[in-house]
Amino acid sequence: MTPKIRSQAAKFWTVLASSETLDTYQKAVDLTWQILKEGALLVWLVLCLALVGLDLGAEKAIATGRSTRTWIDSIEKTDSKQLAADTKHKLVSASKTSVSTAIAQARHQLGLPEKQVADSTTDSSIEMKSAAIPDDELSSTTAASDPSLTSSAPVSSSSAPTTPATSSPSIPQDEE
Repeated sequence: MTPKIRSQAAKFWTVLASSETLDTYQKAVDLTWQILKEGALLVWLVLCLALVGLDLGAEKAIATGRSTRTWIDSIEKTDSKQLAADTKHKLVSASKTSVSTAIAQARHQLGLPEKQVADSTTDSSIEMKSAAIPDDELSSTTAASDPSLTSSAPVSSSSAPTTPATSSPSIPQDEE
């Protein structure tokens, strides 16, 4: 071997055999192993998350499918004529109640006595509710908003309010 090659081989062996080189390569191998280990653990955890997500999604899909099937089966079992009749009955009952309440409110606002009618076709569980406004409070509110409706006659709680002599003829009221 030539002296140039020998001198270069000696330098190489000195650098390779030095404790600093050994420590550096040891740190590099340890760091590489730690990176590979942590990366593998991350991949494993992501895989576990995907498996749990698929399992949860499958359970929800199965539950949704079963409940949809139950719902479809219940619709198929329902008689459409009975469903239409029940719907009609409920709509008629709600309409009657709404109209009765509106009429009662209108009568009360006009100061007319409440109409007491026993109707067997309405649902007994539905009660007609109306806000009770005392007659003297109603009279003062009406008089304040429309001065032409004031009268000199006192308002009686048992009869309808009187109209002034200058207004149109009064409509006769039914006694109930």
